[in-house]
Amino acid sequence: MASREIIGWEDVGYNPDVSGDEIIGDDLDAILGAGRRRQQRRPAPQQPRNSPQRQRPHSPYGVDEKTMGEMRELPIGFDSVTAVVKSTSTKLTQRPQVLFRPERLSIDDTLSAFFTVDDLKVGNKSQLVSSGSLPASTFSSKAFGMRLKMDTADPAIDVVLSITNIDAAADHRFLAALIGPALSK
Repeated sequence: MASREIIGWEDVGYNPDVSGDEIIGDDLDAILGAGRRRQQRRPAPQQPRNSPQRQRPHSPYGVDEKTMGEMRELPIGFDSVTAVVKSTSTKLTQRPQVLFRPERLSIDDTLSAFFTVDDLKVGNKSQLVSSGSLPASTFSSKAFGMRLKMDTADPAIDVVLSITNIDAAADHRFLAALIGPALSK
């Protein structure tokens, strides 16, 4: 096998129908002979910095690197309004009006002994790893290291918290908050 060398267009002649990938290997030796130099593949020219081809596409909600810096940490509340009847389950629904990514569920400490968290959904997607209830005390306002980083809720997408009152003796009103970055305009 002959040694390989780099050749340029001046050695081959310019042909717009032939790319550098098509003239490598033993075929090139057969075309040009072993003593000729092979074409070196040139990197594609980079677009200018402000070129539209270099800019990232924008999301339908206008979230890009600039607006990500405008996001603020905001809460959204869950309130059963009336007492949750003893030994029953209920679903509490909120519908954020701005782009919102929940990162922490905080449940009032005085209530956490009486409830379980059965599910937490953003849209139709559960944010829990498996089915099954969790003690509400897991999400106590004093709980440590409970950053969850859930899916982002687009505007008008339901965020649903399913809970159960496990106190067999009394009804309790449920209060909680989801906290996370929101793009408020």
